[in-house]
Amino acid sequence: MSGSTGRVAGFVWLLVLGIVAWQAYLGITIQEIGIPGVFSVKFGNRPPPPPPPPTMSAIERGIDRFGSDYKDFVSGTIDACLQECARDAHCKAVSFNRASAQCWMKGAVALRRDHPGFDSAVKIGD
Repeated sequence: MSGSTGRVAGFVWLLVLGIVAWQAYLGITIQEIGIPGVFSVKFGNRPPPPPPPPTMSAIERGIDRFGSDYKDFVSGTIDACLQECARDAHCKAVSFNRASAQCWMKGAVALRRDHPGFDSAVKIGD
């Protein structure tokens, strides 16, 4: 390293160490410093991105997820049933009775059972 390059590198490291010390003293975290297009230094751990919101699987036509019921209500459509389950942290699956428009929310992913009057779905990403 030439003399001036070494002095610049030393200054940059001294600057970085000073910033780290100030962060510790102030109890804050600076995520990144630098001169755009010249250099940048990243500090600390960035918080992980939030998980994607839960969604529902494809509708299982003619399937009843039998058992593990914890809540039921008249939803009118299977889409309303699926939306309610996706919002409810306890819900893991649903079965929808087409004849009565009754939504059966499941606290666990229950076993599949063929039933022509029902449609079901399972929560993904919860």
